[in-house]
Amino acid sequence: MNKINNNLPVIKPVLKNQQVIKKIWQTAGDHCFNSPIDGALKFIPRGFKFDGATIPALFWWPLRLHPFSPRIITAALEHDFCYYLKLDRKKSDKLFYRNLRKHGINKVRAWVMYRAVRAAGWVFYLQNKHWFKKSVIHALR
Repeated sequence: MNKINNNLPVIKPVLKNQQVIKKIWQTAGDHCFNSPIDGALKFIPRGFKFDGATIPALFWWPLRLHPFSPRIITAALEHDFCYYLKLDRKKSDKLFYRNLRKHGINKVRAWVMYRAVRAAGWVFYLQNKHWFKKSVIHALR
């Protein structure tokens, strides 16, 4: 059984035919966190696929952040998992902001990223990408 990691998640790229699938990564170990949304412990299983922080490449340099930066990866993973579970979107977005601040992102950058998920996150929330579903079903087998 994998050790549960309460700090930074361990992630790895998703491979298909020995090739890296761009922008889709998966957890290499189990990850859990206490959700302020519903007060419950959330367990993200090994193999959960996600796309990191959805930051358009145009903004990587101004924000000085990459979608898989260690400083934002926990926020992105837990936020994507809350979207997968269809937890309250506004509260999920606030969790994203709190995680960014907790991991050292300054208030201005965190606020810009929070406003971006508030403005455009509904698209991803409603979409619930097929690889989210498949990864959780596969991981729980």
